Amino acid sequence: MDGEMQSGESSSLPILDLSYADNSSKRPALLEELHNALFNVGFLYIKDHGVSMETIMNLVSRLPALFNQGNSAKARLSKLNSPHFLGYSGFAEEMTLGEKDLREQFDLATELPVIWQDPTNHKKIGGPGDRDFTKLYWRLRGPNQWPCEDRVPGFRKAYLELAFTYPLTCNRPLIL
Repeated sequence: MDGEMQSGESSSLPILDLSYADNSSKRPALLEELHNALFNVGFLYIKDHGVSMETIMNLVSRLPALFNQGNSAKARLSKLNSPHFLGYSGFAEEMTLGEKDLREQFDLATELPVIWQDPTNHKKIGGPGDRDFTKLYWRLRGPNQWPCEDRVPGFRKAYLELAFTYPLTCNRPLIL
């Protein structure tokens, strides 16, 4: 893999080849690099992901309008309004290791139905694996908060086009 690094080494940006996910002999190396990138480096670049440059640029071209919305428009999309931890975080609103993060961001994810239930009702729902949908991590499933179409024309459509093309099957946010 292009970005191979030894454990703990963080002098270069890891480059992960997502096509390795489809190869059973290369998948373990991909997972090891992913773990290293996430836990030791904090950044990574993914190549061979299967998303066309046209689809990527269709979304990227809308990002300035997304971030250039007025503060009140962005505040209406605050993560504080979402039980699913999706939405807008303003400049220095989040903390990492006790320090304010000097950035603003939008967290968006795959649109999934809400299945989390208030734990006070102590219900277990049957189904595959008899999952307990009262567990807090099920709150990650839910709808995104979208900017008004007149403020950021075509953003939702461009994001969903990318999200449905993006070949990862996890429900983790795409941070913009």
